[in-house]
Amino acid sequence: MTMTAPSSHPAGTATGGPLRWALLLAASLLLHWIALSKVSDGFNGAAPALAPPPQVVTATLRAPAEVVAAAPTTIAAPSDPTPVPPRPARRPPKPRSAVVAPVPAVAIVAADDAVAATDPAPAEAPPPAETPPAPTAAVEPKPAPAPATGQAAPASDVAATTPAPRYTVSLPPAATLEYEVRYATRGSITRGTSKIDWQPADGGYAIQGEVTKFGFALSSFRSEGTIDEAGIAPTLYAEKNARRAETNTHFQRKAAPVISFSAATDTFPLLTGAQDRASILWQLSGIARGDRKAFVPGAVLDVFVAGVRDAEHWLINIVGEEAVTLEQGETRAWHLVRTPRAGSYDKRIDIWLAPGEQWYPVKLRYTEVNGDYLDLSLAAVRPASGR
Repeated sequence: MTMTAPSSHPAGTATGGPLRWALLLAASLLLHWIALSKVSDGFNGAAPALAPPPQVVTATLRAPAEVVAAAPTTIAAPSDPTPVPPRPARRPPKPRSAVVAPVPAVAIVAADDAVAATDPAPAEAPPPAETPPAPTAAVEPKPAPAPATGQAAPASDVAATTPAPRYTVSLPPAATLEYEVRYATRGSITRGTSKIDWQPADGGYAIQGEVTKFGFALSSFRSEGTIDEAGIAPTLYAEKNARRAETNTHFQRKAAPVISFSAATDTFPLLTGAQDRASILWQLSGIARGDRKAFVPGAVLDVFVAGVRDAEHWLINIVGEEAVTLEQGETRAWHLVRTPRAGSYDKRIDIWLAPGEQWYPVKLRYTEVNGDYLDLSLAAVRPASGR
């Protein structure tokens, strides 16, 4: 006989089976719901990586500011240029000698060489061009109001074609004059000697001169010609110094009388009584001896004088008689002055003629515009050496 073992579950459990299954089902549903929630959250968390939410940009629209048009820049129309007058063509400067005062050669040459013996001479600025003066009528010499001592009439503005006055001339006797020379420049004194030989004879004359320093001849000059009713009448004047070739001035008295120059192409009319740089001293001496009415204090002598390149009227003022100191002592002499034309580079020339020495030129002084001067003081008068 088959025997069945008795069940270990109590009898009441048969009725609890359905409840247990209901609980299990509820738990299963809960678990599924949780799982689905996780899966749903996982998808929702990855969404931003796949499609990020759009950013919201807030823009504010404003009305544009009123634009004010800038005022156009006004460009001034160029004014009509003022026409500039063409510059006048530069006038070529005159030759140097043309503006150097015609003075006796002893002054011109000695002054140049005295400078060379000390310091090099500064270059001279080209002098301004001179305007030819208007012609004036010749007048007889007559006394003028006496200027203060040392003053002189201005240089001549008389045209070269105007005849000079005629004077009565009595030339001094032949002699050889020896001078002590002093040249003052830049505050220093240069010394030398000079000799002038004056020889009138047989209707003619000859003048020879030289300037020496330390026994060497620095310059020389000569003048020769005839003697007529107007006094000395040169035919040739020659000048030479150590730094230049000899220059000749010719007084051509035949046919059409003219004065010509080896150093220039210009010619000048040969006027009665015309002199050169060397003969002028002796002509003045002759006027003082022969025309006492013209030779008075305050009078002005008009003499036409030729240099190495040109010729012009010299107006020579007679200052009067005064004491003058020479190498051989003090003496009385008449003081004459020739001043240069205003604005020129000519020298002022002071001449002293001594009545007690046959009216020979006993003292000469040539003064530059800058104050430098050449002074010749008579040291001795000797008999002429003969021609």
